[in-house]
Amino acid sequence: MRKDRDRKLQKPAKRVFISYRRADTQQAYELRGASEAIPNLELVVFPDDQSADGDWRAVFRSLIRESDGLVCLVGPTTASSSNIAWELDEATKEGIPILLAGRGATALARLRGDEPVETVEDVAPKTILTRLQALV
Repeated sequence: MRKDRDRKLQKPAKRVFISYRRADTQQAYELRGASEAIPNLELVVFPDDQSADGDWRAVFRSLIRESDGLVCLVGPTTASSSNIAWELDEATKEGIPILLAGRGATALARLRGDEPVETVEDVAPKTILTRLQALV
């Protein structure tokens, strides 16, 4: 009975979609791994080995809409990625909070300029996760 009562007291998990370039795959998985120590936080990474058959945007749109937040891992070529821009636009349309994380995050936020976003220049998972918890 205690487990049932404890379950009822737990807050539902907050889901956060991770937007990243393939070059940042390892960082995305490291961030998700670090998040496992945080109760009630689930980071969603679309697996590299999984195919978004057909309309990949429909699959990603669904994942983004089901999320409570989006973290975009910013790397040297993030600003030139039309796919990343589309993911950020989808989150904005849905009113989903966005955290841009990585070197160049502030510059990317200024470049986009079309929505309020949080930024963190640090790439350490602990720093990113602390900011995410405050955001969602």
